[in-house]
Amino acid sequence: LFSRRPPESGTVLVNSKEDFGLEGVISFDASGLAQSVLGAPIANTAMAGALGAFIEELDVKSLGIGVEACMPARLRSKNLAVMEKAYAEMEACS
Repeated sequence: LFSRRPPESGTVLVNSKEDFGLEGVISFDASGLAQSVLGAPIANTAMAGALGAFIEELDVKSLGIGVEACMPARLRSKNLAVMEKAYAEMEACS
């Protein structure tokens, strides 16, 4: 169930160029990153990479294994590049 009441703590990762200036809200232009690498604003692997940088149990290698396991072969290399760039950008910020 969803609540309209905000959580007492936590972080929200938003696919946006806009900095909302809100505590606990991190904006990341996943669509722009995807556009630059894939030629299309498909943000799924960029968001996964960005999120992975904030979760201790995930590292870029583990995320890469997931991309390799789930992506069709023709899409893997570019999606790995998107995910790795997103992870590196967010890791540098945290």
